[in-house]
Amino acid sequence: MKSEKIILLLGGLACIAGFFLPFLSIAGQSVSGYGETMILLDYLDVVEYKHNEWIINLFTKNFDKLGGPEAYGITAMLAVVFLGPFMFAIYGLSYVLKALARKQYKRGIFINLLYMGVAFLTFFLIQEKSSVSILGLDIGAKMNFFKMAGMGYWVSFSGMMVAAFSLFFGKTD
Repeated sequence: MKSEKIILLLGGLACIAGFFLPFLSIAGQSVSGYGETMILLDYLDVVEYKHNEWIINLFTKNFDKLGGPEAYGITAMLAVVFLGPFMFAIYGLSYVLKALARKQYKRGIFINLLYMGVAFLTFFLIQEKSSVSILGLDIGAKMNFFKMAGMGYWVSFSGMMVAAFSLFFGKTD
C-alpha cells in the first residue's frame, strides 16, 4: 500500500476512534458518540442506560427560559454540535473505505473547520444568554468550546486533517 493510502487509512481510523472517546465535557459530564447512541437506544427502549438524565435536563432547564425563535436556533445549533461524533465517524469510515479501495481523499477540511466554528458560536451564544451582568461583571456559566472539547473531538479533528495531508503523497489525476 502506498504512503498516501496508509495516511488516509490512519486518518479514517482516528476519526472512528474519536466516536468512542469523550467528545465534549459539559458540566462535569462527558459526551461521546457511543454515549449518545446508548441514550438514543435507551429512549427507544432497546437497552437500559442510566446516564441520560443530565443531557435531558440540559435541554429542558436552559431553553425553557429563552423562548421564541432564538431558543429554537440555539437548540438546532446544539443538536448539530451533538451530531458531531456521528459526522466525524461517517467521514472516517469513508476515508477507510477509500484507502482500502485505493482511491484518493476528496473532502473534509471545510466541514471540519465549519463544525469548529458552529460549535464555538453555539456555546458562545449559550453563555451570552445564560449569564447576568452585575456591576459590569458577567456572572454565569463560562462555556468555551475549546476548553469543553475532549479527546474525542481532537482525535477526530486531527484524523480529518491527517486524511487531507495524504494528498501531498499522491498523484493528481
